[in-house]
Amino acid sequence: MNEREIYENCSFFTAFPDADEFFASETEKDLLLPVGIYHLEESDGKYDILLAIPIGDDEGLIGVDNFGETCGETWLTYTQRDGRWSLDCSPSDLLPFDLVLSEAKIKFNQRRDEFLESGHICHKNGVPGHKMLFNKGDETTNYCNWYNKLKKHVRNKLSEIPGNKNGNEKLVSLYSDDGNEYTYLGFVEAGVYAGLLAQAHFFFCANLKRVLVIHDFT
Repeated sequence: MNEREIYENCSFFTAFPDADEFFASETEKDLLLPVGIYHLEESDGKYDILLAIPIGDDEGLIGVDNFGETCGETWLTYTQRDGRWSLDCSPSDLLPFDLVLSEAKIKFNQRRDEFLESGHICHKNGVPGHKMLFNKGDETTNYCNWYNKLKKHVRNKLSEIPGNKNGNEKLVSLYSDDGNEYTYLGFVEAGVYAGLLAQAHFFFCANLKRVLVIHDFT
């Protein structure tokens, strides 16, 4: 809903940030791929939000169990502390990434080099056009596949879609464990960046400076 596809850097999205500049430790560098910075302007200030993809195991799953807001089978959170971003869960909460880690990082580095050289990522094999870097979305609904995985473990609320009050499809709002609301930013196709199967949907809680990223399989 109200989506906008982004194919090159713009006023609110900058692709391929420097991992050394934004991650808090080697742990984050090992387990997350930094795909972009979302420049968000809210009434209480401006935020530069790191968008990072969890690599997942060979089936695209992330956590060994559903631990709640901070980590689950298809989601995790990371928080900005002292200007850098760190995971809110322990690496022991996550599945082993060994089977896909090396290949994903090789592809990611290739895509980054291509982007830095040309300002976009091209389709392969001579197909015309560029690949989408980011899809900006202001709202998301319970018809998204990721919601069915998440709804029992992360606080959420459904509300009517304006103009569609009698429909089964509802708007989804997500909340932290202590009641702070997340803003939906949009999603990336992980395959564009690293050959991974999932979409990665991003939510940001300004009060906590926390990102919730969710794998979705459509």
